[in-house]
Amino acid sequence: MVNRNFKDYDGLIRFSIDVDDYNKKQQWSIKQLIKEKVLELKLGKDVIDLPAMPRHERKFAHQYITEQYPHLSTQSVGDEPFRKIQIII
Repeated sequence: MVNRNFKDYDGLIRFSIDVDDYNKKQQWSIKQLIKEKVLELKLGKDVIDLPAMPRHERKFAHQYITEQYPHLSTQSVGDEPFRKIQIII
């Protein structure tokens, strides 16, 4: 089906397959982790690290934190594959 629809296209085609709602479940897990870490920040820490995660999950986490917690800032630190997010007050 993909060949038929894109047979004349010479560019790179990217797509993802979400098996058994894996991406949706992973995003829910990331949201829960962020909520726990934000509570730690409220208890007096200035910076909290999230565990290392793939690029697409980090992107989701940055966007979620920006939308839900506009008073916080984030930055990615480290080198792949151990790159992680820091949440900063």
